[in-house]
Amino acid sequence: MFNRGINALLAALPTIADLTVDQIRRMLSTAWLETTGPRLGTDQAPTASSKTLRRLATALELHAILPLQAEQLMVRACAFVAAEALTIAHDLADADGPDEQTETSNGSQFWLFGPERTFERVEAALLYLIAGYDANAALTVSGIVAEDLGDASLEGPIANWAVQRIVGLCRLTPAAEVAAPTLDQQAYPTRLLVRHEVWRRIGVHVADHLDWLMFRTGADPNAGSALRALAERLENRDQVPARPAAHPDLYHLLLLLGTACDETGSRALRTVPPPPQDTGDRFAAYQRDRAPSRPLLWPAAQEYAHAALPGPEAHAVVAVPTNSGKSSVAELAISQALCRGWVLYLAPTNALVGQIRRQIADVFGRATVREFLGGAEYTQLGGESLEQIDDRQVLVMTPEKCSLALRQNPEAFAKLALS
Repeated sequence: MFNRGINALLAALPTIADLTVDQIRRMLSTAWLETTGPRLGTDQAPTASSKTLRRLATALELHAILPLQAEQLMVRACAFVAAEALTIAHDLADADGPDEQTETSNGSQFWLFGPERTFERVEAALLYLIAGYDANAALTVSGIVAEDLGDASLEGPIANWAVQRIVGLCRLTPAAEVAAPTLDQQAYPTRLLVRHEVWRRIGVHVADHLDWLMFRTGADPNAGSALRALAERLENRDQVPARPAAHPDLYHLLLLLGTACDETGSRALRTVPPPPQDTGDRFAAYQRDRAPSRPLLWPAAQEYAHAALPGPEAHAVVAVPTNSGKSSVAELAISQALCRGWVLYLAPTNALVGQIRRQIADVFGRATVREFLGGAEYTQLGGESLEQIDDRQVLVMTPEKCSLALRQNPEAFAKLALS
């Protein structure tokens, strides 16, 4: 069920209730296989429990969102496994029978908005976002519409408004710009007014954070710190004996969102420093153009940025599993290298040369990218001439064509910025 990259992530898990990493991996794998059984036509009594998976998710989620100075890899590992446990628990629910409604001490439902499964989908998506699995986060909340988020209570409209912005963060797509619903300050009890204001601030902070990620605003709003400060206001740490925070459901959501904003903020494309040779604001222009469609770095690209950028020169070997962000690392390296020279991109086959050229052209423009195909040493096509290599270009070719370029125009390689 888990590839090499995820297994490396799981190794950072803390011990939870005497469960080892291998036992947690086995629990998730067994549960996942049992969810696929009905689709494969097998008839086997389930051994996994959705309630057990939810308890595991809760324990790991607390490890992910409560410690302020926890190691980032451990936070991501806890968040990923918690999200997986919640997602698999949904698929096991039918096998377990109707879930008993979990209640708080005052008899109210423990979830904050919409049906229980909708709430847990949003919760799982935020955990995926913390773990760096942005595509999983977007997929988990796909299909959720406004009607799934609210309820008929007086708190419903403002909760709906705020959660639409939370879902927008999970999708990395801003919600529609609609003013927050209001309440008559004189007509409702203080408890309802407080919860209404907390919801309003949640929506504002989350929307401001996403706008910053996508270069729609300037200064960092520090949404993670603002959400954690709001959570602290719901606590009374001087109270003896200690008691739970007021509005514990909102308190939990604030901590979860605060961690999600902190983690996504640390992976923001706009936080990557420009190269020292970028005198024409070229890299900043790339960031502004790219952030609306891909505002976050993949974890592999984030690690590369911390280790190798802004240079001026560094060597790097990227070894990550398939679909773990190698292309995003290459894109980030190219965007910085184009500020000081031209880029050589080698591909083993002509088919990959064409594919890579199209991908790079979608980001940097067709005029920036040239491809060199075929096995012939010389070509009649002017666009494939290797005698003229301009600065600020990406040349995609096979190793054989690169050997030809070295013979035809060795002087051009003095301005090679990245290969």
